[in-house]
Parts: sequence; C-alpha cells; structure tokens
Amino acid sequence: MAAEHFTSDIHNARTRFLSNCEAAGLAVASFRPPLVEDNEAKFADIVRIGSPNADRLLIIAPGMRLADALCASGIEIGLLRESLREELPREVA
Repeated sequence: MAAEHFTSDIHNARTRFLSNCEAAGLAVASFRPPLVEDNEAKFADIVRIGSPNADRLLIIAPGMRLADALCASGIEIGLLRESLREELPREVA
C-alpha cells in the first residue's frame, strides 16, 4: 500500500530512504549544506539509477521545506520498493 512509503518524521524518512537504497545496492552520495536559519542539519542524498550512458534523466528533487521533503521521500521510497530500476527504459537514468 502506498501509505507505507510515507512518514511524518523527517529523520525517519531519511533513514528509510537510505536503507532502501542500501537494500537495492545503490550508492548514495550525501552532502550537508551549511546550517540554515533553524540551525537544523539538512542533507542532500543523491542516487543515480539506470545506465550511465542514458540520454535522458528523470530527476526527483524535493524542496527544502519539511512538507516537500516528506512527500518526495515517500515517492522515492515507493519507487525504490516498486522496482523502478527494472522498469526504466535503457535511455533513461
């Protein structure tokens, strides 16, 4: 069920995303930008799925607001769990 991919806690969302990437054997590049106004550490976790020679890219990028990040994380987790990797056409990464 789709609801299982979403959470209301940002730290839980990141942990779930990273663990799903690990389970899928995907390398994650994590970047920590400077602290923002609320002094809360934010991360940008980047994963590439698909052919390194792909002509086209499908990019899913959340915003920095909490609601945006939670929604995008749920979508990303759903795509990882539902085997997006196998369904991407060869020319798309």
